[in-house]
Amino acid sequence: MLTTETIQRAPKALLHDHLDGGLRPGTIVDLAREFGYDGLPTTDPDELAAWMRRGADRKSLELYLETFAHTVGVLQERDAIVRVAAECAEDLAADGVVYAEVRYAPELSTEDGLSMDEVVEANLEGFRIGMETLNLFRVTVGAAALGLARRALDEALSYAKSRRLGSGTLADNAVTQAKLAGMALAVDASALLIYRAAWQQDVGGSGASTDNRRAAAMSARWSRCSRLRASTLSWYWRSAASRRPSRA
Repeated sequence: MLTTETIQRAPKALLHDHLDGGLRPGTIVDLAREFGYDGLPTTDPDELAAWMRRGADRKSLELYLETFAHTVGVLQERDAIVRVAAECAEDLAADGVVYAEVRYAPELSTEDGLSMDEVVEANLEGFRIGMETLNLFRVTVGAAALGLARRALDEALSYAKSRRLGSGTLADNAVTQAKLAGMALAVDASALLIYRAAWQQDVGGSGASTDNRRAAAMSARWSRCSRLRASTLSWYWRSAASRRPSRA
């Protein structure tokens, strides 16, 4: 069954996201307090989140847009824009978004004296901070994915060695051996990429190692997905075999 967790972890592209439509309720409350915005219906983050959800559920564009008066209201200072943009990058990553097109109308944040160029620069600075923060964890993400890939490979190997096929086992089949060898090679290659990226991060070359960290994380995630598919197929055939007599 497709679960919310599976959907969240799956890589996704978001092609039209409004920066001013995705602020964290706690952030809205914090910014309102810090910069003197007194128009919020409540200063309790949970109550504010419920209020905004009710606005979105009223099936009226005019009523829905009322909520933006408050998000835009707290986006009139450079530091506020930087924080919101950085958190946007973090939240998108947490939702499994690997590519996003985030839009924002800079004229909405010019009420207190910011120019449109300053608003744009603040947005870019916030996303730079958010991406750099996420970049630090690419190695960790890659290592976690590598662990899943290794477990899936172990399961596939275990099943291949135990599944009877004719007078031998599935592991004796040349095609199976080639497939398992390719799986093991991909896992080891991912491990080497992660080791290199981790070493470069340890020696302090954050900028120089960005591409390597990205490659390591992507390779490990690909290996994980491939190995999980193979492991799932093994599970399927194991389940099917348990429902019929062995041909051995």
